[in-house]
Amino acid sequence: RTIKQRIRNMTDPQRQKVYEAEWAHSAYYQRDFRSLKAVERWTHQLIGSAWFGRAFPHMAHSRIDFIDWNDEGSACACAVSNKIVMPRWAWRKIIVCHELAHLCNVDSEMFQILRKGEGLGRRIKRGAASHGKKFCTIYLKIVRHALGKEAEQELRQKFRLLGVQYERRKRYLKGRITSSNGRR
Repeated sequence: RTIKQRIRNMTDPQRQKVYEAEWAHSAYYQRDFRSLKAVERWTHQLIGSAWFGRAFPHMAHSRIDFIDWNDEGSACACAVSNKIVMPRWAWRKIIVCHELAHLCNVDSEMFQILRKGEGLGRRIKRGAASHGKKFCTIYLKIVRHALGKEAEQELRQKFRLLGVQYERRKRYLKGRITSSNGRR
């Protein structure tokens, strides 16, 4: 089977709920960037931060290429192998956080298929759904760091209302996020 066929056959039961939580978030309606270059600058500043390096060492200082998807209509944003494809409507920080969470989630089925397709072999562990519990935990963590505590709490509340699974806050915050004065 080809990589496309394997990706099509993945199960991702939380996907729609994650999108609905995102669509209901106040940050979804903020147009944060005027150009793809601005999106790229903001993202590279985020992934170049010391926090990002500690939280996701496999992605620290990675070069991520952005591809402009010129279709304003039904085109979707997607992240594949250190590339993020973004139509103009997706030039929002919360969408960038979502796509970064995909790139940071090494346990996802998508990541596992791409590893194999790039000749890197497949891990013994079976991959998780692309929008599964681990993805949602990573997504919340990135939102908290990039957009702030209130934005993370709002997204977590939307997840709870829609029944989206993620690791509980104490567990995913453990030793990772501290305030400027060093306290959690």
